[in-house]
Amino acid sequence: MPGNYTYILPDEFTIYEASEVYCDISEQLNTHGQCQIDGSRVEEVDTAGIQILCKFLHDKSLKNISLVEPSARLQSAFSLLGLESMSTPNHDE
Repeated sequence: MPGNYTYILPDEFTIYEASEVYCDISEQLNTHGQCQIDGSRVEEVDTAGIQILCKFLHDKSLKNISLVEPSARLQSAFSLLGLESMSTPNHDE
């Protein structure tokens, strides 16, 4: 049944969690039709985690997905990679 769903990213969002997070978000999009990704708990992130988020947030065919409440660590990682706009609501990328 389509509806609103919030997926909470893990505290550690690194290459070790990336595959599971990708599968979980994909499943929720298929099941619920939309997904808010809550990044408020992320304390550690690497480029694998950022790549997963960019994949979902940059995909123009996914109109019902957003990143909400990115942690300071997550915002910093986006900034370090020159992707600041990806961590803001309604990014224009």
